[in-house]
Amino acid sequence: MRRSPLYYVTHWYTYRTVVGVLVGLLIGFGLYGVYLLPQLASREPLPIHPEDKLFATADAPDPNVVIVGIDDSSIKLMGHFPFSRDRYATVLQNLHAANAAVTVFDIGFSESTSGSGDDLFAGAIGKGGPVVLAYGQTSLDYGPNRVVMTNVADSNRPLDKFLCGSPTAKPGCTPLAEMGSTAVIPGLDAIVRQMPLFVEAPCVKDAGGACSAGVLNPISFVAYRRFVLQ
Repeated sequence: MRRSPLYYVTHWYTYRTVVGVLVGLLIGFGLYGVYLLPQLASREPLPIHPEDKLFATADAPDPNVVIVGIDDSSIKLMGHFPFSRDRYATVLQNLHAANAAVTVFDIGFSESTSGSGDDLFAGAIGKGGPVVLAYGQTSLDYGPNRVVMTNVADSNRPLDKFLCGSPTAKPGCTPLAEMGSTAVIPGLDAIVRQMPLFVEAPCVKDAGGACSAGVLNPISFVAYRRFVLQ
């Protein structure tokens, strides 16, 4: 028996599941269209990740966190980059004197430099508050339920003298500083939205020159953990 369209209008509740789905889709597409209007009006490329704006937040940064950045002005003032490591020693000593809860260096310290800067920086570590050093990232390999750094051996691991806070430190020494992963996963648009919480690095422990792999947390998480555990 063929029914007229009016029947479906007056008996919509009989098909309320279908009606609910259709109404939900209409509302969703409508909201997404409203979101896209500014891009369409300005002829900008459509966003790949609408959640960037849909879930954007204007929360103020935590006042307990202070970022000391290296920008063009500071490089111009210092004359060159990378800086001599005695500069980092001075920075660390000043932060300790200012009672910084945790100091994090998101800078690679995996190679020796000439002069006395290395020894001065190493000697400043462990003389005040906790210090977190970066374990640098090259590329990542994605295995089953894990993310693995493809770095070669200890190529991006901080030197033992910095980890152990001693200019004469040897492999296997007791660390005074912690290591944190700098691994991030950028999207196709080169914007970082993912940061693996557990990363397998090739040389977390170095006993007598023989590296053993281990798991690292993000450098920011390591710093936060040290902060709350004090």
